[in-house]
Amino acid sequence: MDQPMDTVWGEELKRRLGVEDAPHVTVNRISPSLLAKCMSASERASMELVRQHTTIPVPRDLCPHLVFLVMDLIDGEMLYECWDRLSRFKQFRIACTLRWYTKQLHSLTRPAPGSLGDGCVRGVVFSDAEYGPFATARSFRRFCELVAFFGWRAKALMAIAANKEIPPLPRPDLIDWTLPSFVHGDLNISNVLLDRQGSLWVVDWANAGYYPSTMEPIAMRRVDEIMHARDVSSSWRSYRSFIAGTV
Repeated sequence: MDQPMDTVWGEELKRRLGVEDAPHVTVNRISPSLLAKCMSASERASMELVRQHTTIPVPRDLCPHLVFLVMDLIDGEMLYECWDRLSRFKQFRIACTLRWYTKQLHSLTRPAPGSLGDGCVRGVVFSDAEYGPFATARSFRRFCELVAFFGWRAKALMAIAANKEIPPLPRPDLIDWTLPSFVHGDLNISNVLLDRQGSLWVVDWANAGYYPSTMEPIAMRRVDEIMHARDVSSSWRSYRSFIAGTV
């Protein structure tokens, strides 16, 4: 995968994402029409689940016997690249499509939270760390309440030291913890591709798993704050709750 074509494509992808200083990309171009990506068993299982139980276009796993994912190159652009060029009507139609996608995902449920396979929880909501597995939604809720409290306490102490207003206490009671739903976990503007025929593809299922459905908009907001604080338009942010629900 170290051929000149892959190197040039990788550098171009970093430029398109605005991360020219990144040491590498997680996806490699191995032929004019194929990509390869190192992936976990959980991500592979998530993609297969979505393919079987929803109408969401996801890349096909062309070589399931290999440890890495081989998939077709999608001929199109990331929403990150083209969103601001689209008409308001087209943006609205895309938001409606993504809303339908998340409704399909959140209709898939199971009693235990976490990713497929190992059952651990991971992703931007957990600061890209890994925890668990948790046997029940109740034990996962206790863990989240503890994390939320210590996070709030750290912010409160900083506010007191700076003579600023103390942030409000977290409200985990406002979240429905009863039956975890399947969420993408990283539905940001660079993980949605618009192909030349107008279809919307969703990629990068590494953080997918079963969580309270509220985790979807929380993750969208966190990614926008961390990765796209200055390069994502307000029109995209205004659609987040419409697409994935309120926080």
